[in-house]
Amino acid sequence: MTGEGMPEGRRVIDLVDVLEEGVSVFSGREAPSPHERASAAEPRKIHDLTEVVKDIPVRAVADPALREMVLQHVSEIAERLAREMIPGIAERVIREEIEKLKAMDGP
Repeated sequence: MTGEGMPEGRRVIDLVDVLEEGVSVFSGREAPSPHERASAAEPRKIHDLTEVVKDIPVRAVADPALREMVLQHVSEIAERLAREMIPGIAERVIREEIEKLKAMDGP
């Protein structure tokens, strides 16, 4: 391994360098696409993220006053959103239904 934790024979490529260099050539042919590299015969290592992420216990809100304040704030926001959105949605649905009825009775 190199000093930065990178395996030997590997290097970090800046995307700007790739754009400036154009297509790389390996053994007289174009560089393999990511799909070709993924389907190559070499096995790929699968990382299990459950081993990396630690379980943090979820704590309930201990203070009843804080819980009540949060619930009240959430209720106010939900009511405000409903007052702002539902009339427009209802109007659109009613107009669509009127158009359907007109189309059925039409010539």
